[in-house]
Amino acid sequence: MEGKQRRKALLVTHVSGFVPQFEMNNVHILQKMGYEVHYASNFHTPSYGTDNHRLDGTGIICHQIDFVRSPFDKRNFQVYRQMVELMRRENFSLVHCHTPMGGVMARLAAHATGTGPVIYTAHGFHFFKGASWKNWLFYYPMEKFLSRYTDQQICINREDYELAKRKFHARYVDYVPGVGIEEDNFFKMGEKERQKKRESLGVPPGRVVLLTSGEMIPRKNQEVLFRMLAKLKDSEKESVLSLERNETADEQEDAGTGRRVERCSYERLHLLLCGHGELKEYLQDLAAQLGIADHISFLGYREDMAEIFGASDIFLFPSFQEGLPRAMLEAMASGLPVVCSEIRGNTDLMGEEWTLSEDGSQKICPGGMMNMITTDLMDRSGITWPEAHLNAEMMADLAQANYENGCFENVGVPFCMTIEAESMGAKITMGDRVHEPHVTEYALHSVKEWEKIRPMDMNSGRTKVVLDAIRILKSRNLDVPIIGNITGPVSTASSVMEPVIFYKELRKKREDAHKYMELVADEIIRFARAQIDAGADIIRAEQERFWDQNYLRNMRCTTLTVSLTISRQKRWV
Repeated sequence: MEGKQRRKALLVTHVSGFVPQFEMNNVHILQKMGYEVHYASNFHTPSYGTDNHRLDGTGIICHQIDFVRSPFDKRNFQVYRQMVELMRRENFSLVHCHTPMGGVMARLAAHATGTGPVIYTAHGFHFFKGASWKNWLFYYPMEKFLSRYTDQQICINREDYELAKRKFHARYVDYVPGVGIEEDNFFKMGEKERQKKRESLGVPPGRVVLLTSGEMIPRKNQEVLFRMLAKLKDSEKESVLSLERNETADEQEDAGTGRRVERCSYERLHLLLCGHGELKEYLQDLAAQLGIADHISFLGYREDMAEIFGASDIFLFPSFQEGLPRAMLEAMASGLPVVCSEIRGNTDLMGEEWTLSEDGSQKICPGGMMNMITTDLMDRSGITWPEAHLNAEMMADLAQANYENGCFENVGVPFCMTIEAESMGAKITMGDRVHEPHVTEYALHSVKEWEKIRPMDMNSGRTKVVLDAIRILKSRNLDVPIIGNITGPVSTASSVMEPVIFYKELRKKREDAHKYMELVADEIIRFARAQIDAGADIIRAEQERFWDQNYLRNMRCTTLTVSLTISRQKRWV
């Protein structure tokens, strides 16, 4: 207590469902410490549910703030005034803010009013390895600036923590892995309970239940699961899934709690979607268009997730961006096999050796451009990385094995995004059978050094390996398209030199940056043309990363443009 006045703590998020979903443990801690807990949010835009009933009876004092999601909305001026007025009126002794816009407005208002200390938990920075250059140009400098008004910066994954510790100015930077779960709430269900729960969810008997959970928003990428089911539906191959959970003797005796998923066809698969959001109607329409609606159940927001996890067989999580996902923690606590995208946060949970089975065997490797190369496929073909990155015959054989054993109706090379950067002077480590090649030393320190870039040599190194692999595949007359791959100019440019410096200099040194990008784009176009000449039927590139529209026009070849959604769906952990 401060005299006779009770201390007040303010929690800030821009959507009102955040605190009851993720922060109630912190609320209880504050209340036990004697704080009066206040909550500033936009209660007209609840998330993780359709209303705010979970705040009833918590003792939290709520304050309506008209938060908007976009940082460019002029209504943010009104939000800032509301936050300043609230802090001056209530005289808070602690502010803990979450979500990007909640963090921005709370820290600005706290600085203006002298309120503090201020804690900011970043549930995943918008700038991360692989994020768009626009995110780096806007969000990185904003967070770096606001870190000066932050007493304690909390990061929930290693990538964000290391960056904040090195680059930001918060008084303290701490790593707290996620928001945590109550592990005891998740359990293995007996077979009778599982079947009863499935029946209540509308799952037909005998189905293998695939589960995904999260808001229906673009970054959660549920669409890729629909496309996957549609592709499996149209596949002539009978077996599409092979995944097992090892059973112990005790489990075999215990009402079927140990379970085994055998190879099965599309007809036995059923997808459960938990959550709601702006894409719900779009996804429902898409399911109908693809003819897979009878294999999908839209369950909406649920408060019985522990039982749904227990009734499922596999958890799928193809998100583009996460901090450290609680849904994956819950799936793992429930004993479910997890298939997830290779992004920060997900890899924090899965560790350095990503697995799909309890025996610890590695099943799926990251990377591979448009290809999904698995360690199982490597074992069966006898061809492994990094050797296949360096040998044209091996690269062609692995691409063909991927076509013959997977769900792809094409063959494609290469399997990495560093070939262009390496040829232009960056130093690369080739990785191993699990870890893809990556840059270890940049060729340039500034865009002003653009003239130092060496032209790509099509007659040596890995560029030649790729071209020779295409020629080999062409000679085999496989009667399927041969897909050549190129890395986008922005991605390549930010691999030839340090990304943060590059993104800054795009604005500060425009003339040199333009010359640098023109040179990089010209070299990539040369590489694409060389692949066409070698026999590639299609060149794949990431449309979001094109420098300008002339980039496509100047190629003068057959080009398949794919969105980020499609291009990233092949990168599984």
